[in-house]
Amino acid sequence: MVTPIFTGIVTTVAIYLGVVLFQQPIYRSLKLQKVQGYPVFCVAEPFGVDSTQCIDVYVVSLSSEEVDREELNSYISTHATRYAGTLGPDLKITSHLPHGVTFLSAYEDSVFNRGKGHLLVSSNSQSCFIGFDYLESGAVMRVIIRTSGHYEKERADRGWLMSHISLDYPGL
Repeated sequence: MVTPIFTGIVTTVAIYLGVVLFQQPIYRSLKLQKVQGYPVFCVAEPFGVDSTQCIDVYVVSLSSEEVDREELNSYISTHATRYAGTLGPDLKITSHLPHGVTFLSAYEDSVFNRGKGHLLVSSNSQSCFIGFDYLESGAVMRVIIRTSGHYEKERADRGWLMSHISLDYPGL
């Protein structure tokens, strides 16, 4: 016999995982994006290398044409007038990782990204900035963020990671 407490726990975990895994589609369907139809989509995925935990950040161009920084700024000013002059086209990733775990470095994967566009990447111990210089139509580009230390293996999944970093860009 299944107890009500067990049922409540399973239901809570299922809802939490559903929200974490489908955060961005939920935001889009509820129209919670800052800029509707923004032609860039971003997602972060954790992975481990030896004893270091890294984060792959994928930048996806949803445009049918090449887009550059100027066009993204124009898109924002046209489609999000309430953010005019205050919202830039770039992605900012902020760390809320446990004490002592910081961003060590961030860099564009030049081999993976060859011929797809150009990103401007910089970081400090708590933030990573990814500027969209230009993106080819339908391009999928990758930035790798190395973090200090490593996390417990069972906690370093996508759900745990997404609850400890925040992505902020006009499409979210």
